[in-house]
Amino acid sequence: MKYDVELVADLRTSGGEVQDVMVNGQYAGSLFLVYREGDRLSGSLQIEQESLPEGTEEFIVEKVHAYVRSLADALEAAYYEVLVSCGSLHTVLHKPESETVWPSEDMNHDECSYDYIGSSGSKVIPVSQAESFTYEDRDQVLEMEMVSAGRSISTYIFNDVEGLELAEASLKQYGADVQGEIHWYDEPEENQLEAAAELLVRELDEDIIDTITIRMWHQGNELETLEWVHRDFSEDLEDTDESDRDELEAAEETCYVMLKRKDREFRVYELFLQERGGLPVGTATIDTSHSDLTGYIDYEVPGTSIQRKSLVEVLMQELDKEMEFDTLHLTMLYRNQIIDEARIDG
Repeated sequence: MKYDVELVADLRTSGGEVQDVMVNGQYAGSLFLVYREGDRLSGSLQIEQESLPEGTEEFIVEKVHAYVRSLADALEAAYYEVLVSCGSLHTVLHKPESETVWPSEDMNHDECSYDYIGSSGSKVIPVSQAESFTYEDRDQVLEMEMVSAGRSISTYIFNDVEGLELAEASLKQYGADVQGEIHWYDEPEENQLEAAAELLVRELDEDIIDTITIRMWHQGNELETLEWVHRDFSEDLEDTDESDRDELEAAEETCYVMLKRKDREFRVYELFLQERGGLPVGTATIDTSHSDLTGYIDYEVPGTSIQRKSLVEVLMQELDKEMEFDTLHLTMLYRNQIIDEARIDG
């Protein structure tokens, strides 16, 4: 049997990262790495054995080892060491979240806070959300069951009203942006597409999400792509002051990026502002192993938000010259604190 092993970034800083290990779309463990550029890399791989088919561990270890080698090369680390453990999850220590309010059976489903408009245009996520989660869509077409829940990715299955399994889905969160995929076993009907999208969107908290993208697939063919934008977020973009646009255009003429290192899966760029002379104001590390690029920018000089936007735009243009990609998601850091995030379509 072929196992699809995937590493999904959960947290990245300039000195470390956490990756969720997914096997065939299900959470299977975590990879923790800390590193110092030009020196060493170390960490641990923890595999959740009870949730895995027998014999899967070696596929996970091979995938992780290849990733660690590539990362060590990108960092020019002279030494790396990752401890591997395999067993059952004992407990999870975390900050308590506010109590979840579950919708009552007689709740008016027409008050759903997400507007479904189809795939022809941009959607809007309204400001308030009446329901936080439901297993059944409003028209009782589908039921959704959670299979696994990781820190940045969750997986689900969809059943019809008779309990027959129709599709599997995943939601991945990158900061304030969410990407979802639904893989249908048989070609779905239009009302099933709408119901599945509705159920996935209801799973999200609009207070922290700016954009949602959901792709529908059947036998490797993309059926539909749906996109939502938070109303406040979209209005902010439309109401951008003209002087800010002028400042952005001017800043783009005074910043540039230079490729420092690259290998099969990583690229490292130095970012420059001409007014700062010949010293870089930051370093961007980009994971190019997937069509959805992820990475972080570690700023020595954080600059203004306009300057950061300009540097991201120039970086994207440079990446666009070298490869094809769907999205670029960046986390921006200053003194190991997140100061900004950006997600741009390729």
